[in-house]
Amino acid sequence: HHHFTLGITSTLDFFLGEHAFDMFCRAHPTYTASFAEYTHSVCETYVSNGFLVAALTYGSVSRPGLELLPLFKRQWVCVMTKDSPLAQRNVIHIQDLKGMRLVGSVNPCSLQTLHDACKKIGFVPNIYLADDTLTTLHLCSEHGYIGITTDHLLFRASIQNLHLAMIPISIDEFPYPINLIVNSELFKQKIVQDFLSCVKHVALLRQSIIPQYTNFDKAHQIDHVEKVIEESLKLATHYEVDYSMVYVIAAYHDLGLYEGREFHHITSGKVLLADETLWRWFTDEQLLQMKEAIEDHRASNKQAPRTIYGMIVAEADRIIDPEVTLRRTVQYGLSHYPEMDKEEQYARFRKHLTEKYAEGGYLTLWIPQSDNAGRLAELRQLIADEKKLCRVFNKIYEEENNTVL
Repeated sequence: HHHFTLGITSTLDFFLGEHAFDMFCRAHPTYTASFAEYTHSVCETYVSNGFLVAALTYGSVSRPGLELLPLFKRQWVCVMTKDSPLAQRNVIHIQDLKGMRLVGSVNPCSLQTLHDACKKIGFVPNIYLADDTLTTLHLCSEHGYIGITTDHLLFRASIQNLHLAMIPISIDEFPYPINLIVNSELFKQKIVQDFLSCVKHVALLRQSIIPQYTNFDKAHQIDHVEKVIEESLKLATHYEVDYSMVYVIAAYHDLGLYEGREFHHITSGKVLLADETLWRWFTDEQLLQMKEAIEDHRASNKQAPRTIYGMIVAEADRIIDPEVTLRRTVQYGLSHYPEMDKEEQYARFRKHLTEKYAEGGYLTLWIPQSDNAGRLAELRQLIADEKKLCRVFNKIYEEENNTVL
């Protein structure tokens, strides 16, 4: 077995996720991979001497023997209370920060960039360096600081509950580029290029696609899409398939929910086909296969998925964990039918479970190697026991509705 280690600088693990290397390792079974966090300068040193094959870092490189692969730019943001004068702006300019009490968990490289941007217009920023993003948000909420952080970190911290506003800083004045740096000699090897291609795909999807799930209902948040990705890659090991296609299909499968649930599978397929980034990665035939797989993933579809890719994502999307399934059914009812009282919610809950999961229900399992068959049998036993089902509903309803019943 061979092992690749990818270096990362602070917080950039967000763009890799728990299953960052699954595509690569499943396609190359004799290889394993992991990432390790270092400072920007250490990443450069370790990549240049070959200790690391590559690193995901901020900004440019300053050492010979390195290749720079630009990935994307992210947005710096200011965080403040909603009654702050800056909260009314559409964008924050560097000059707006003059004289402000600033706080942020900013790494040295980015801190220097901020100082340089401020120095250009004649002032030195007054910034307190916090240990982490949650500390930054707390100081903004309780003590009136203006926080500076990167937009992706806010997906890890609940800004909504703190009554804070988030305003982007002009990206031209305070750039935040994220790049891959690679050892020049190792970069010539095809296996290294395959590894970097997988890292690049995952990073780009996690910066532009996965965060969109924060806009959907509780049953279709980031944890849902990540679970579908994980299950899809696991099921794909039983078939001769392209793991990059499997990953992308899973990532895009519910994006159409922004137009509503009824035709979300159709809309999601259109979103994938319209994404010009994917045109550089896949052929027209592959894109059509992925679109069809997404269209075919919905459980209520009467026809079987047209390809193995559709069967994989459809099966992965089932995720029949009785506890998760029951909770998401309650969450969906509360989110989409808030006018219903408790009795009506229970009736909807039971009707949906019976029509979809009970004996004779419309749910069909497509992959015999999945764990769903055993979990479905367990769920059917619970559905058949109405007293127990009612007790479970009452418990979840109280927890989700935050009401004493």
